Amino acid sequence: MEAISKYITLEKAVRSTTAIEKGIKNQPGARELKSMKTLAEKVHTPATEHFGFPIPFSSFYRSPSLNRIIGGAKNSQHVSGEAIDLDMDMIEKGVDNKDLFLWIQENLEFDQLIWEFGNATKPDWVHVSYVDPEIRANRKQVLQAIRKNGAVQYIPFTLKAA
Repeated sequence: MEAISKYITLEKAVRSTTAIEKGIKNQPGARELKSMKTLAEKVHTPATEHFGFPIPFSSFYRSPSLNRIIGGAKNSQHVSGEAIDLDMDMIEKGVDNKDLFLWIQENLEFDQLIWEFGNATKPDWVHVSYVDPEIRANRKQVLQAIRKNGAVQYIPFTLKAA
C-alpha cells in the first residue's frame, strides 16, 4: 500500500463512494501524486502532529471525471492533488473544525483556506490547498463558502465576534 505520508495511504486519499458506484478510475498521475505528497507534508502532517491525532479528511484527490460528476468547481485543486477537505467533527477529541481552521490560518503556509458552509461559529469542514512554490507562490487566500440563490459563492472570510 503506497503512502502519501506517514498518516495517509494512497488508498484512502483516492477513495470515493461515487467513483466506486459509477465505475470511475480515481487514480492520480505522477504530477498529482507529487502534489498530494507535498500537501500532506506541508499541511496535514503538521496539523496532525500539533493536535496529536491523524486529522480525518473527506476528500483529497478527484479525477477530472469524478470532479465533474459530483459537481466540483471546474478549477478545483482536488483534481491536481493540491487540495484536501479536513473534518475534525468526524471524531470526538475536544477540538472542532473552527479550531483546525484558525490553527492552519495562524501557523501554516497555504494557497487557499476555506471555511466551508456551516455557520458563524463553525464550518462544516475545512478546505485547504497548497501549491509547490516551484510552480507558483501560495496566495494565502482565506475564504468562506456560502450558498446564495442556489449557487456557491466564495467571499473573503472574517471571523465574527461572539
